[in-house]
Amino acid sequence: MRICLCSIEVAGFRGGGIGTYVVEAGRALTGAGHEVWLLTTDPGPGRREELQRHPAFTKVLFVADAAADWRGGCLRADEAYRHAAQVHEALQACGQQFDYIEFPDYGAEGYVALREAAASGAYGKTVLGVTLHSPTWEIYGYNQQLHLMKTGQRELCALEDDAIRAAPLLCSPSIRLLELVTARLGLPADRGHIVRYPMVLPDRSPAPPAPRGALTDVRMLYFGRIEPRKGVHRLIEAFAAVPEASIELIGRDATYSPYGGSYLEWLAPRLPDNVKVLPPMPREQLLQRIAEVDVCVLPSVWDNWPNACIEAMAAGRVVIGGRDGGMGEMIEHGRSGFLVDGDDPADIARVLRDELGGALDRLDQIGAAAAARIRELSAPSRYVASLERLVEASRGGPARAAGRAPTVSAVVTGAVDRPELVAATVAALRAQTSPVVEILVIGAERSRDEGEVRFVGVPGGANEARNCGLDLAGGDAVLFLDAGDRPAATCVAACCEALALDPDLAGVVPDARRHDPGSPFDQQVLNTLPFEWSLCLSRPGAPEIVGMFRVAPLRARGVRFDPLLDLVAARAIRMDCAAAGLAVASLPRVLIEHRVADGAAGHRPWEHHVAQLGQLVDRHLPSAASAAVSADDRRRLLLAVVQAWGPGAMLSPFGEVMHRLDAVLMQKTPRLARWLRRLAARALSRHGRRKARRSGFSGA
Repeated sequence: MRICLCSIEVAGFRGGGIGTYVVEAGRALTGAGHEVWLLTTDPGPGRREELQRHPAFTKVLFVADAAADWRGGCLRADEAYRHAAQVHEALQACGQQFDYIEFPDYGAEGYVALREAAASGAYGKTVLGVTLHSPTWEIYGYNQQLHLMKTGQRELCALEDDAIRAAPLLCSPSIRLLELVTARLGLPADRGHIVRYPMVLPDRSPAPPAPRGALTDVRMLYFGRIEPRKGVHRLIEAFAAVPEASIELIGRDATYSPYGGSYLEWLAPRLPDNVKVLPPMPREQLLQRIAEVDVCVLPSVWDNWPNACIEAMAAGRVVIGGRDGGMGEMIEHGRSGFLVDGDDPADIARVLRDELGGALDRLDQIGAAAAARIRELSAPSRYVASLERLVEASRGGPARAAGRAPTVSAVVTGAVDRPELVAATVAALRAQTSPVVEILVIGAERSRDEGEVRFVGVPGGANEARNCGLDLAGGDAVLFLDAGDRPAATCVAACCEALALDPDLAGVVPDARRHDPGSPFDQQVLNTLPFEWSLCLSRPGAPEIVGMFRVAPLRARGVRFDPLLDLVAARAIRMDCAAAGLAVASLPRVLIEHRVADGAAGHRPWEHHVAQLGQLVDRHLPSAASAAVSADDRRRLLLAVVQAWGPGAMLSPFGEVMHRLDAVLMQKTPRLARWLRRLAARALSRHGRRKARRSGFSGA
């Protein structure tokens, strides 16, 4: 097979766990005779040629070599979204037909490629897959940081989740990780497959630890990140209750205290005398240190299939690991190690004192069993056989039958009293490769017909006009545009193709590029992102496009545009569709040059934003009894309001002034504008900390 592994991380060049998997997978597949390509980012001067000669890969491609250099940025999840788009462009430009292309879940590298495959069949018969490592939502959740998650991080989570849902082949190294993710996303229990990470391990491990006479004689080590999900705080509490044992902690600190500061500093006052913290050390030195100890204590509250456990078991060490994750499948309790509840210090202390203490005379046997066990699970041949079988089965699946392409009515609203704007939009609609059956310009002072263009006079705002268009449309679907928008020639065809390929879709919303002759942000991409309840309550950065919707489902479910919410019309309609069980997909392709309304012609991003948020929640958020919003969704919504709108609500009177000033400065003196942005961010951060102290939320 010709296989392409896509990953920013590559062991030895960038990143850790995922990078190690990518290199080991490449070695295993290349060793089995497959042609393995790697698509990654440039490692920098002096290392590019070194990576291209890597023995694990047949050929190495760099994203920037084949993908366009996007000028400007994306409105949401900027860095991740842009990279995912460039990954798709690079795969399309390389001219190779792959049997299998694999993306990691983390970072949503495959989001655009997977969406394009579903919307247009862009990858033909190639099997596209996502391998679970550690989704961002799980990382933040188990690190107890969801309350500090920023809007951009929530947007990244939405991209990752959508890529997981869209993947034709979904693989996971552990049963627990697969169960966790599929349950959270509401996927079928049989949605994914278990494929253990491969790793080439030495044929012989170091000598296992010798039997010991007492816990005081046992050399113990924790190594890895110092963060909550690794169970470090519970480990410290457990050792405080077992003073006869001692342990060293080696790892990198993280900003995972409850208040977002150093986690190690937050833990320091709680450290008992029998717990010693050492700074991180080079990998070779760390591996040597692992081989010198008897027991590695890795009590993760949750983990996927951790390399730390693989390395410790491969070295013949006795591992005490958290049972709620991959280590629960690696370790056979009492035979090749011990399992604990990583969130229960009493259970960790019990296993240390009773189970480990009762097995001190057979530490050598347990260590030898651990070394044999992990070599069986990590055998490259086992990984290759599993992947070959799954790719072949996925490739042989039945082709999805496409439905009939809908006929399309175009509805143009907003600033229709500006003939030059209407003319630009109508000209773009006339140039479509797939014709529209009618063009309705709604909101004019009087009704009239001019050829195939019908002008309809309707009092009120843009959403009243959109509702009128929904009532009058003669096509199967309606493309909603603002006067001055310029849809690309393929816009209608692309949206119709996506609706035809998935007859269950009620609508599609493509990306747009913001154009405003008086603004320096002409190259900003207004990407729609997958629907996620809490993202609907984030602050709008610009008026958003609505997209193309089928007429019949909206009429049948009574879904209408809210006359009060012109600024967030796209969010409100998607919220109502989600509550009514209607699916709306994001199409990650720039198909519309979106004109940003000026002055009196329409709402600006900051105008009435707090009032519109209140109306959005009051009128469009489903009630607590609705199945559309679970208890966890409601919790996320409350967090989103606190995180995204707290400072914004205070600054709302000055928002428009700041927005305009920033635009001018970015055009005239961009360096000064960036400096002022950083200064404002620091000021807001200090203000937030002062507010927290006054509110009683400060402290260790």
